Amino acid sequence: MTPIVRKEEISTNFISSDTKIRLWVNQELKQNSPLSEMIWDIPEMIQYLSRYYTLQPGDLIMTGTPAGVGKIQVGDKVRIS
Repeated sequence: MTPIVRKEEISTNFISSDTKIRLWVNQELKQNSPLSEMIWDIPEMIQYLSRYYTLQPGDLIMTGTPAGVGKIQVGDKVRIS
């Protein structure tokens, strides 16, 4: 599992349009989508949310999900990268 890190610990090249969201359910890859396919890019989401909320270090922004995940059941093992 990748740890959650402070923005100062991430290089400026960490998030790019080539960065992918991947999700496995019970070791089966269900999602594999580049950030470039999101409706809004990451800086745009942060800018919008910052108008209404004070974002603090450690806050998580839930962005929704690309197609493909479907339902999960109790006991499923989920891995995200």
